[in-house]
Amino acid sequence: MPSLFALKEQNSSSLYRLMYGLFYPAVLGAIFYEVLPHILDFQGIGFVKELLAILIVIHFSIDYATVGGAKEYGLLPFICDLLVICALYFAFSQVHISHSEGVSIVGVSLGLAAVYCAFLFFLFSMRRVLSHKILFLIVESLGMLWFLAVAWWWPNAWMLVAGLALFSVIVGYTANKAVQRIAEKSGSR
Repeated sequence: MPSLFALKEQNSSSLYRLMYGLFYPAVLGAIFYEVLPHILDFQGIGFVKELLAILIVIHFSIDYATVGGAKEYGLLPFICDLLVICALYFAFSQVHISHSEGVSIVGVSLGLAAVYCAFLFFLFSMRRVLSHKILFLIVESLGMLWFLAVAWWWPNAWMLVAGLALFSVIVGYTANKAVQRIAEKSGSR
């Protein structure tokens, strides 16, 4: 009979596989699938729309590619990740890539701010794993504040583009460093 600890580890691994093997790639793939025709066959929908859609795909591909391991993944991180992918999908839907409507700068910005807020909750839920969480907390807080500021004070497409580009680079860099640190620590034991 498996121990309670083994059951917890098994459930943790199942939730992790469900999120990063099915839900997150499904949402990201659906978004990529919707963006791809506009990239391959410029349809005159507008440079800003295409740029925002591409940056959203890049930003969340970086996030997906730099995810850590499943060892401490449980119900709370799973719920936070569900909030992330729901907010991600909402933000992308506000680009209106397949519609003649203009981009909802406020909608995209609030969606991205919600993503960063969910990232913050995720970090707090994974506190035992992320010994380097201070850097992440700063980056995720700045991201959330940036997109809230764009929504309320600077509802400008170029501020939104700049924020997505900037935070894609910063998140990619900090997450890559953090994953390297975790790998070094687990490799030295």
